Amino acid sequence: MLEIERIREIVVDVARASLGPLGVESAVVEPTVNADGDDALRVMIVVPADTVHRVRGDALIRLLVDLREKLESEGERREPIVEYATPEELAADVDPES
Repeated sequence: MLEIERIREIVVDVARASLGPLGVESAVVEPTVNADGDDALRVMIVVPADTVHRVRGDALIRLLVDLREKLESEGERREPIVEYATPEELAADVDPES
């Protein structure tokens, strides 16, 4: 299994390649389990709020395929469970006062 920081770097690189000029601000990666109880990765890709409406379905599919292939090529076997958020949504999700 890869270190979380290396996985985050891979996620950002693959997301930027797939989404191109739409931009990817960052990614948050943490261990989790999938619906079957197997080890997995929760991957939150943070995209600018002003570009969300321009993200195309084909780019998202390419991102998922490319991410899984890149992780596997580096020896990571945990399933990536990918989500997307704007910085504002991410802040609201982790803000203990909301």
